[in-house]
Amino acid sequence: MTMSDIKLGDINFVDAADCHAAFWRGAADTEATFLYSVKASAVADLEVRDKFHALAAAVAGHHVHGSTAVAAAPSARWYDTLPCATCKQPQAAEVLGRCRQVAELAALQLSPSGLPLSCCRVHSVGVMSLDTPSSRPSAPARWVGRRY
Repeated sequence: MTMSDIKLGDINFVDAADCHAAFWRGAADTEATFLYSVKASAVADLEVRDKFHALAAAVAGHHVHGSTAVAAAPSARWYDTLPCATCKQPQAAEVLGRCRQVAELAALQLSPSGLPLSCCRVHSVGVMSLDTPSSRPSAPARWVGRRY
């Protein structure tokens, strides 16, 4: 059994009207211990939420061991499962940059296969467009006659 197999307790997150709080309860404890809280609007950002959870694990580790030796494993980002995460093509960096700007894949423009449109694995074979009326007013028809 390794140290990572030993359960030290549970971390619970509580949402209040204006804050998001973290509580830790040891495996043998009956009451939860307050770890810390942050403003609720800050936790709406996905990156801040991941750091909030990592800090909660570090604070709980400090509470148990008296040091921050216990660190949270970094959470997997949703776009790490895309083929672009391991691709060496220049477009991959662009796709991953766009992925970092949105919370989920559905917010990007996707191909029918589910990949972002700018992925190097997506190939366009044809483009269809709808005919839209011109924004300029149409000139009235006029007759042009010829002089002989």
